[in-house]
Amino acid sequence: MDIAAGHRRVYGITEPDRRLRCWGGGNRGGHEVDLSDVVGAAMGELHTCVLDGKGSVLCWGNNDRGQLGDGSRTYRAQPTPVDLPTVLAIEARPDSTCALLESGTVSCWGANTVPGDTRRLRPSIVLELDDVEQLLGPGRAQRTDGSIVEWKPVDHLPADFTGPNLVAGKSSGYTVGPA
Repeated sequence: MDIAAGHRRVYGITEPDRRLRCWGGGNRGGHEVDLSDVVGAAMGELHTCVLDGKGSVLCWGNNDRGQLGDGSRTYRAQPTPVDLPTVLAIEARPDSTCALLESGTVSCWGANTVPGDTRRLRPSIVLELDDVEQLLGPGRAQRTDGSIVEWKPVDHLPADFTGPNLVAGKSSGYTVGPA
């Protein structure tokens, strides 16, 4: 059984049917849902996303910062599809989610704290980040050449930031572009 833990809840993916099982939480992304063919799960503070065997992402729970990627800020009790091309892996931060796409690029959504700003209510490509083969955790990935790259949510970058910085051999500070 593959296991993933989030804020006050744990999810397990059973073998061989790849069903999602849940413990704890009870509300805001922690209740049980009936899903099969699940190959990955990622949990933020109060939201959950899963990756199915077809490369599709479904999210549910709290959505006040756009962390479900459905274009709204509406709480969803049931899994809601995220409009993305084929996804290979997913990772979550407390209020955002990122997906590694089959193209080798990374798309992120959520952590939208600016009133009237809708840029991150839907998935957006992380600018200047491509050739990725593996997500290593929230905000970190490994490229096909073995290099490790890091990025931060736009909320944590200075207003005049224009692109990645090379810091101690690691690229960091990628921004999230328009959907």
